[in-house]
Amino acid sequence: MWLAGRDHEGTASITFSAPYLDVYPGQQASADVAIRLRRPPAGTERTRGFTISGSDGQYEVVAEGTFSQASSDRRPLRRTLFTLIGALLMAIGAFLPWTLNATRSGIDWSTGPIADLFHGREPTLDHRVARLACTGAVIIILAVLAAWGRLGPKGRMTRLAALLGLLLMVVFVILVRAKSDSSAPAIGAVMIIAGCASAYIGGQLAKR
Repeated sequence: MWLAGRDHEGTASITFSAPYLDVYPGQQASADVAIRLRRPPAGTERTRGFTISGSDGQYEVVAEGTFSQASSDRRPLRRTLFTLIGALLMAIGAFLPWTLNATRSGIDWSTGPIADLFHGREPTLDHRVARLACTGAVIIILAVLAAWGRLGPKGRMTRLAALLGLLLMVVFVILVRAKSDSSAPAIGAVMIIAGCASAYIGGQLAKR
C-alpha cells in the first residue's frame, strides 16, 4: 500500500517514515507521518485539515484528520525586560557623574548639573525649589513613570517618559559642549540615554 498525504490548503509538507506498507490479510501496519508548515503569527493558533490515503493501485483507503499549530507571544516578556532595564539604567545614571570633569552627579540635590553649567555656583533659588528643579531628580521621576507605564495596555506613559528623559539629556549634552570643548558626557549621561532608548522600545512593544 503506497502512502500519500496533503492538507486542504496545499501548503504543508507531509512525509512518512516509510513510503509504502506491506499489509497482509487480517493484519495491520503503521507508519509515522510528519506535517511541517510555517508557524502562525505570534500569539495566534491555526487549525488545518489534512487527508492521508493508502492505495495498492486498485483500491484506496482515505482518512481525514486535523492538526493545530500555536505560536507563543513573547512580546509581553520583551516589553517588561526592555522597560524595567531602561528604567533601572535611568535611575542608576542619575547618581553617576554626567560630565567627565564634574565632581557632582545628576542627583546633587542642592544644585543639579544644569545650574552648575550656567552659574558655576549654588543657585539663587530657594533650597526647596532647587531640590524640585534638580535634573537628577527629574530623571528618577521619569524612570519611575516609565516603569509604571508597564502596567498600562498601550505603553503611552512609558514612551512619553522615555522621550522626555532623552530630550532632557540631549539638551544637557548640548549645554556641556557649548560651555567647554574639552568637556564631554560621562557614564551617567550615557546610561540615562541608553535607559531612555530601552524604555522607549519597551513602550513600543505594547503596540500591536
